[in-house]
Amino acid sequence: MVIGKIRESLDKLFLLGLFAVGLGIAQYLILVRSRIELSRPVVLPDEGLSIRLPVSTGWQSKPEWILDPRENGYFIQAVFDAPSYKAQLWCGYRPYLEKDGTIQERLTQRAAYRKAQIIKVGERSLRGIQMDWVLAMPEQGQFAMFYGTGKAGEDRVVELEVLCQTDPDFAQRIFMTVADGLRYKHKPPDPEAPNVTEGFESSSGTSQILLAAEQGG
Repeated sequence: MVIGKIRESLDKLFLLGLFAVGLGIAQYLILVRSRIELSRPVVLPDEGLSIRLPVSTGWQSKPEWILDPRENGYFIQAVFDAPSYKAQLWCGYRPYLEKDGTIQERLTQRAAYRKAQIIKVGERSLRGIQMDWVLAMPEQGQFAMFYGTGKAGEDRVVELEVLCQTDPDFAQRIFMTVADGLRYKHKPPDPEAPNVTEGFESSSGTSQILLAAEQGG
């Protein structure tokens, strides 16, 4: 009888400990999802564009713009990785080409590229950028995509994309928070400055980014 009571007490302690661990994980997930802290502005030199990247718990990023020779432009990205939640943010800046079509056509093309269906559309007035955006999800619903694009000056375009595993609300909060931190101020080109994109051929290809969640199983 004594041994039975000891075992019963140990079982109860184990279940209590398991409940405490589960509660701790749940509180951690709520914390990391609710707080999106941003970095200091990461400036793209000589272009008048800056972005503030997420730096709160769970986020990893390389705080510098990277030259993309395929697009004659630049991109920057950040990744969120926590239990049950994964997301990736990507921002690009490149020349606006007539073959890209209108901004609305670009939104549709991006959703089609992700094999996702547009669910919601909207627009946001940023500092120097009028951005149109869409929320799109595939039929299976493995991920949510927020994608926005807008003209920066007369001949440049800014793109912002957030891919999030099965959580459109989290994707929206990331997208809107980072979008509000975008800043663009047109700078006339310096006639004596070298053209960093000279020698690169224009390309209609789109910069690829990796999605932590698998698409299509």
